[in-house]
Amino acid sequence: MKGHNGLLSRETKPYNCNNRGPRIPFTSHQVQILEKKFASTSYLSSYEVWSLSEQLNISENRVKIWFQNRRARRKREERLPDEVDKQISNDLIATDCEQYLPRSPK
Repeated sequence: MKGHNGLLSRETKPYNCNNRGPRIPFTSHQVQILEKKFASTSYLSSYEVWSLSEQLNISENRVKIWFQNRRARRKREERLPDEVDKQISNDLIATDCEQYLPRSPK
């Protein structure tokens, strides 16, 4: 709805973070069920999304987003050890190369 100045009024403002309701965390029971399902499959059919949302009394969208975030977390955690190994290798190479660099006179 347009206001008297021809601009969109607050009620019809495009969606943004300020329009969201309060953050409602998952209960430990909900997380337990979601993690158990994730252990068996990281992707859900539409029926599985609906079934979990009914079982946990949350929206289908929350189930989908939880699985999306959980897959991202798994990917990040799998990548982390490789990044640590690369950093250690780079540090060792840099330390090893320092012995061949000319020293500045003191």
